Amino acid sequence: MVVTKPETNDTSKDMLTADKLKEDNEAVAVDGDPHFIIELPDWNDALCFYTDDKPGTIFNLVKDPVSGLVVNGKTIGDKKVEPGSKQHTYFGQFGIVHEKFKIRLMLTTQKIIVSEQSKQEHLQWSQASHVKGQFFHGVTYEVSDVFQGKDPDKPDATMFVKGHSLTVTRGWQRDFRKDVKNGENVPCWFIHGLIDGVLRDYIISGLFTTVSDGKGEEK
Repeated sequence: MVVTKPETNDTSKDMLTADKLKEDNEAVAVDGDPHFIIELPDWNDALCFYTDDKPGTIFNLVKDPVSGLVVNGKTIGDKKVEPGSKQHTYFGQFGIVHEKFKIRLMLTTQKIIVSEQSKQEHLQWSQASHVKGQFFHGVTYEVSDVFQGKDPDKPDATMFVKGHSLTVTRGWQRDFRKDVKNGENVPCWFIHGLIDGVLRDYIISGLFTTVSDGKGEEK
């Protein structure tokens, strides 16, 4: 689910950067809850992805064959759903496997469980150190041809990324990482679907499943 694009020195005059688009168009909120907000510091922008599926689905989020790191996430649903409305899903549990060191971490909003061989340690979030990192080496993309989408208040555009031409929607998404109570509005390009493959390609059988050659294996 890492999105990259081969670097190119060709620059077309009709290509618009995200900053230019923000100046020329009023971005409005897009309904929904994307599970991913990928920050692009060099562009002062972000990409948003949806992974809409039923509660209890487990996705492979990160796979690094070099380091042996695997990160999986399990979705949960809204506790209260209004009659006739759709149940939204969120990531409520994560499983992290380091294959080389034989270490597992299970994270929820309440606790952290660290397992190594037959040893296991239960921690609270107040006991854990905060580690900030990036699982990708950056994203390069180009945006052009801004046009009116289905909703006249939500401008669409064409994005060129990783050899693909995608239709994207400009909007705002609330980010709760810094302000867990109120959140912060983040300008965002909403990508409809995924860049690489389809959603089913990332669904696996278990929270600690490692993915190799397209087959899931519970370690």
